[in-house]
Amino acid sequence: MVLRINPLTEGEIRTLTKICRYDSRCRWRLRARILLQANEGFTSPAIAVRVVCHPSTARRWLRRWNQKGLEAFQQADRMIDQQTTQRRCQALKHLLHHPPSQLDLPFTTWTCRTIAAFYREVVGVPWKPQQVWYYLKKAGLRYQKTETRFTTKPLGYDLWKASKRLLDQYLPSDTLLLYLDEKGPCRATRYGGHCWSQQRVQLDVRQPVHGKIFLLGAYDPQADRIWLIPMDHKDSGEFCDAVTKLWVQLDHRPWKRLIFILDNASYHRSQYTQSFLSHLPNCTVIFLPPYSPELNPIEQRFRQYTKEVLELGTFSSADDLLLATTAWEQYYNTFRAQIYGLGGVS
Repeated sequence: MVLRINPLTEGEIRTLTKICRYDSRCRWRLRARILLQANEGFTSPAIAVRVVCHPSTARRWLRRWNQKGLEAFQQADRMIDQQTTQRRCQALKHLLHHPPSQLDLPFTTWTCRTIAAFYREVVGVPWKPQQVWYYLKKAGLRYQKTETRFTTKPLGYDLWKASKRLLDQYLPSDTLLLYLDEKGPCRATRYGGHCWSQQRVQLDVRQPVHGKIFLLGAYDPQADRIWLIPMDHKDSGEFCDAVTKLWVQLDHRPWKRLIFILDNASYHRSQYTQSFLSHLPNCTVIFLPPYSPELNPIEQRFRQYTKEVLELGTFSSADDLLLATTAWEQYYNTFRAQIYGLGGVS
């Protein structure tokens, strides 16, 4: 028995012709050609020869068209997509049970980028990281970032913390204690402004950076005073130059001994920096325990600087940002100390 297609209307012929010519989905174009050839009176074997497919494929699509019409296109795609998604999700689950080291791969963990590289280079499937994310989400998996929390402090942390408290409270009057740290890069950008728009998506107009600065911060807990020294970048040479500028500002103060407290940055412990600090007269350098930023009070002052200057100001150049930084330093050391001193806050 020869399988015939139901007579097509003019609208269906126009729709199938448009799919055959312009649709980007190759499966839809093949189905449209099968139906158009059947409408011209060709049998399934002849259609298979003309459109290059199997005769059973032509017969299957003639039956689906006679039953459901254009709805058969979308239902078939949904069925194929579901089966493909299930297979790929199962393959990803099976892959994630094997560490990359067992497969002789150069990386150590599975991320969306490494999975895409594995399928592209090893399996030969041109996946993108976004596709990997989609299939992982369909498989019920979630990509979670690993948060490293230093719950266990290094040996001697409690002893150092107690020593710091005693040092802050019972420091001799002829000794100057300074906490040092760096901040940056602090970028100068111009504010783009708000506007009304008929677009529903958020306008993302990135403003260009008009310069950046680095800062060396020094904090005196006894006088509640801060110094902000500009730097070009972070390295041993710039750090030593900034310390020299700080030394000039401290030269007039009556002190016999100076104590610098630093963190464990690489340029703080470099041979060049150690040699420079060792030649400063009556200067002692103490390093904080590793991963202990809470022991350095300059961090809290940098947080105030960020909120009161960087987040509220707009700057047209690095010089403009530097002027605002200098003004904030003077404000902190004069008016702010007077305002909070009147309220009983030291």
